[in-house]
Amino acid sequence: MIIVQIILIVLVIAIVIWLLASTAVIVRQGEVKVVESFGKYVKTLEPGLHFLVPILYTVRERVSLKQIPLEIEPQSAITKDNVIVQIDEAIKYHVTDVRAFVYDNENSVVSMIQDAQSNLRGIIGKMDLNEVLNGTEEINVALFTSIKDITAGYGLAIDRINIGEIKVSQEIIESMNKLITASRDKESMITRAQGEKSSAVLSAEAKD
Repeated sequence: MIIVQIILIVLVIAIVIWLLASTAVIVRQGEVKVVESFGKYVKTLEPGLHFLVPILYTVRERVSLKQIPLEIEPQSAITKDNVIVQIDEAIKYHVTDVRAFVYDNENSVVSMIQDAQSNLRGIIGKMDLNEVLNGTEEINVALFTSIKDITAGYGLAIDRINIGEIKVSQEIIESMNKLITASRDKESMITRAQGEKSSAVLSAEAKD
């Protein structure tokens, strides 16, 4: 009889532990968890310990609220003077609207990346190569301004966006170097000609 009672007590304790384990939900600092009931959004759990009724409520997803760095693969863009450049982007973002982030877009991060790439191509297309190579900060500001309101609709906020290394073909680099050399040679010839002209004038004045 005593053995049966012990077995029952152990069984009850095991059931209680299982119920607590299955109903308890721990949310860590810097994140939230989305709760659904039969596929429908119910609420967002803040950091801390929560208890949910099994089967009736389930945790669909964990969403980090921390700032997230993201490197975007290099892409091709064409400048206003028809030069193809390779350029990459780095984004730092965080989630601002959990419900919109989870439910309003199939993949909010991918949508943000696509918008960033598309807008960057548009910005580069309005600048010639020299402007692109020397206007990194200007491009960063224009890119941030062009997509910050769009990504807000995905439940995301862009904290910072920067373009990385700008690459052009070796052929273009050689062509640019030739132009720079030709320009320097021309300036040198003009300076030398002006110097000779001034010298000749001074000599003529001296003879007079």
